[in-house]
Amino acid sequence: MLSLLVVLAAVALPGIGVWQRRQRVDQSIAVCQQVCQQARIYAIQSASPKLVRFNNSARCIEILDENVSRLCLAVRPLPENCVRVEITDTQGRILRQLEFTPEGTATAARITPVLDDGKQVTLRLQRLTGTVTVYEPETASVQSR
Repeated sequence: MLSLLVVLAAVALPGIGVWQRRQRVDQSIAVCQQVCQQARIYAIQSASPKLVRFNNSARCIEILDENVSRLCLAVRPLPENCVRVEITDTQGRILRQLEFTPEGTATAARITPVLDDGKQVTLRLQRLTGTVTVYEPETASVQSR
């Protein structure tokens, strides 16, 4: 009986580590996606452009109103395991912020949360629809969330 438990533990323990690492990645992905969706909804509802700024020094994500002296509408902290978030356009140039328009479109960009263990996942923000998709290089798959 004891040997059976030892075998089960030996099989299960490596899977727990993988699951925990995946949870940390998923948390950062979810925060970035939720903020982008919230900014898009704000822009459509208010009929004015909204900006999303990933403020790495303050460890937060801000949603700003472009037409009202950049009034801050919402602040969301970066997940604890997220060291920084990098934003680039489709040509790889660094961006300071993302824009969401009242028509529902957005800045075409790549959003890359960098975790404290060095893991990175790239989110792609589609220009026409404001849709966020996840691209994970190690599995070479693209998926909508």
